[in-house]
Amino acid sequence: MLKIEELSQKHDRVKFDCGVQELNRYLKNIARQHLVKGISRSFVLIEEKQPEAILVFSLWPSVKFMQKYCPENLQKNIPQEFQPLN
Repeated sequence: MLKIEELSQKHDRVKFDCGVQELNRYLKNIARQHLVKGISRSFVLIEEKQPEAILVFSLWPSVKFMQKYCPENLQKNIPQEFQPLN
């Protein structure tokens, strides 16, 4: 039976490959950090018989904000992915 769960340490992020390098890198290296920091939540689709194997993942941003309204002393804590390109 298929089941949706919030990403946790029990899920095998290393073996997951969706075919898009940037998404694989995000899931493997950043998703858990963003979860802990409250920036976003990632959910995974698993098969109950192999609960560690990720079949699909979905990213849900927790907030959307404009950096220019963020106090300067907090801007250094904004992950690079959320900083403007210019």
